[in-house]
Amino acid sequence: RTARVVGQSVAMTQHAMVSEHGALGLIACLSAMLVGFCLIDLVFDYQALIGNWQLGDDYYDSMLVAPHVVLSIVFSVVALMVLVWLHHDSPYLLLAWRYSLAAVLIYGVLIIPRYCQVLKTEGHQLMRIFQHWWIVIVARFAVMALLALNIKLLVEFEPSCAVKPL
Repeated sequence: RTARVVGQSVAMTQHAMVSEHGALGLIACLSAMLVGFCLIDLVFDYQALIGNWQLGDDYYDSMLVAPHVVLSIVFSVVALMVLVWLHHDSPYLLLAWRYSLAAVLIYGVLIIPRYCQVLKTEGHQLMRIFQHWWIVIVARFAVMALLALNIKLLVEFEPSCAVKPL
């Protein structure tokens, strides 16, 4: 009976390890995709900041109302947060949980409200909004750095049962 319990414990540990590694891989992929979205947005953020406010307005007016763009970002963020929440008891994934939560909070507090301002404002009034767009750029760099740390976790991940070279 003891051997059976020990065998089940080992099997559960091995299964959890695969799940941890698989979850970490998915988290890294979702993080990379979100970094890609941020990099695209950075081009238009910069253009809006340096005075090309019409380009910034056109970009955000089209992207923020396109359901396929918004839904893909929302799906990625929700999937990322669900994965890190389900596996946050792992030391590696606890870090991913913290990085991801911080990235979502920064995005939600510093970027989304400014998107709403852009959608509600038209014409030359946007110039005043975009004059302070450096906040969005700094926030976006912080979000990308946090998501990059998720990717770094996957690259540095070593399962506890891995055979180390001599």
